[in-house]
Amino acid sequence: MPPKVLLDTNVLMMAARLGRDLMEEIATAVGSPVEYVVPSFVVEELRNLVERESPSVSRQAQFALKLAERCKMVEASLKQGVDESIVKLAKSSGFVVATCDGKLRKKLREKGIAVVYPRDNFFVLEGFLG
Repeated sequence: MPPKVLLDTNVLMMAARLGRDLMEEIATAVGSPVEYVVPSFVVEELRNLVERESPSVSRQAQFALKLAERCKMVEASLKQGVDESIVKLAKSSGFVVATCDGKLRKKLREKGIAVVYPRDNFFVLEGFLG
């Protein structure tokens, strides 16, 4: 069974800013084919960005939504903040998390959750797949 990688909002927006499909790059970092998941609150956040932000951010969010449509959406509520919800979801489901957020990476590392993040022009896996 392939590892499941949770994509957060900022990694999807980064893909949009760079105009690249980062899914293959993330799979390369993980070292195997992966199944991508996106929490429902990330999709909702992207929809809000499309509606409420400047034209350039709105276009990036639309691109990010197209990438998110290729992933399995996981229903998840935001009872806590976004970062805490991602940590809780990843921990309970055994997801690897793909993010560009340094603070979130630190929280994930403290909980022993594997993280994929960009470094220079490629992605790096930090932690162990379990």
